[in-house]
Amino acid sequence: MKNIWYILLVFAFLSNSYAQSWQKIAPMPGGARDAIICFSIGNVIYSGGGPKKDFYAYDAQKGSWTRKADLPGVGQNRAFSFSFSIAGKGYIGTGTDSGVSILKSDLWEYDPSLNSWIQKADFPGGDRDGLGVFVVNGKAYVGGGADAALNVYSDFYEYDPAENKWNMKAELPGGPNIFASMFAIGNYGYLACGSGIVEYQDLYRYDPTMDSWDALSPLPGDARQAGIGFVLRGKGYVGLGMSGYSTVYTDMYSYDPAKDEWSPETDLPATGRAWSSAVVIGDTAYIGDGASLTTTSLNTFSDWWKFSLPAASVAQDKKNVEIRCYPQPAGNQIHIAGLNSGLNYESKIIDELGREVMRRSITSDNSSLDIHNLPQGMYTVIMQSSSDPISVRFVKE
Repeated sequence: MKNIWYILLVFAFLSNSYAQSWQKIAPMPGGARDAIICFSIGNVIYSGGGPKKDFYAYDAQKGSWTRKADLPGVGQNRAFSFSFSIAGKGYIGTGTDSGVSILKSDLWEYDPSLNSWIQKADFPGGDRDGLGVFVVNGKAYVGGGADAALNVYSDFYEYDPAENKWNMKAELPGGPNIFASMFAIGNYGYLACGSGIVEYQDLYRYDPTMDSWDALSPLPGDARQAGIGFVLRGKGYVGLGMSGYSTVYTDMYSYDPAKDEWSPETDLPATGRAWSSAVVIGDTAYIGDGASLTTTSLNTFSDWWKFSLPAASVAQDKKNVEIRCYPQPAGNQIHIAGLNSGLNYESKIIDELGREVMRRSITSDNSSLDIHNLPQGMYTVIMQSSSDPISVRFVKE
């Protein structure tokens, strides 16, 4: 019974800290564009292309952009590509070059320490653009998209960067899909919306262990494609996008995997748009560029926004002493600061679904926890001594 109360305490803490806010940040250099490439490594966002070949790094702490080595494998530009990061490296693949009729199947790895690109194994599905991607347990899962003849696909593949190898997996559910919103929570990947024969509002969950898909509650908003998808504190967020290549959206929704429920969130305080990109650092999502469409025109944007949740890495004990968990995000270890001297704490790490994944004893003198075996995601540390339990959050990258 005691363990149940500890978990309830964590969820009560989280539910009170979910108020969000939008704030405009410095735009990426190079002007307005859509269908950009975007991934994050540590506290840095890497973005570019769409449809250009310039490439930049945004330091989230300094709030400034720096030009980096141009995108590889292109003549003039690269747009509508998939992109992701794993183990400190960034990856981009497929997309258009010099127009919608010239498509790519290549895959490239970016090393931020060398500011250089290395070509990897080509995407096995051939030349196409508009694919979706999510990352689970150090592997990328990529599928859908369309070829130059506008044939839309439902094939789905796993990419292992350690082996530089692709493997075919169970097809996307619901049929062929282009411009879907994908994200990952814990050990599962999620597929939302997109377009095939019609535009979708469906949501599916992928289990890599079983190589299977399950249907979940659909998005409560309009069916759409070319929206964004990301994860903050164990919830998926889907929004923006377009329908009918004419109507664009500003709305946002969050998805709770524990309840299989959607909730409306604060709209983007700007013009509705499709083909934006979203990337997450800690408790903040960064959303950039995009386009609005009418029956007669395409308008692209250069503005960037951050969508923030309140900091959740600080707690207080009964004496109002701050308990901090760092670094954020974390790699192989986390450290807990502010614990009372002389006390032993029984610590438990809880994943995004409330499951205990680790238990250790710590003290103020020995407050480090080895987390190298944990998959990427958001976690909660619950610490119990002779007083009430204390909980703090951390991100494992």
